[in-house]
Amino acid sequence: MQRIFAAFLSVLLLAAGCASGKTDWPARVGNYAYDSAVKELGPPDKTETLSDGGRVADWFVTRRGGMTVSLGLASFGANTAVGTGTTLGTVGARPTLRLTFGPDGKLVSAQEVGR
Repeated sequence: MQRIFAAFLSVLLLAAGCASGKTDWPARVGNYAYDSAVKELGPPDKTETLSDGGRVADWFVTRRGGMTVSLGLASFGANTAVGTGTTLGTVGARPTLRLTFGPDGKLVSAQEVGR
């Protein structure tokens, strides 16, 4: 029984360790460049040039934390059985990170759309 509890605790700790913090986009406004975004996020999935020379770029974002871990325990007489399962995936619309850059290439605004 202690082995089962230790295995369950290990799975929980592993799942908790996979969670990461969210980017603070408002803190990057005014000092984050388009080139930095491409280096960090890769090429945008969609981009448009504005009449003032600025640029709007969209990146499709993968949702994090889309994992479910389950553990089942059963006993019958002297026999004990353990079952585990995991599910990975996302549900719903594909979220998009939309970054707007001014003519100088600096970030003007950031928003997540399609959530």
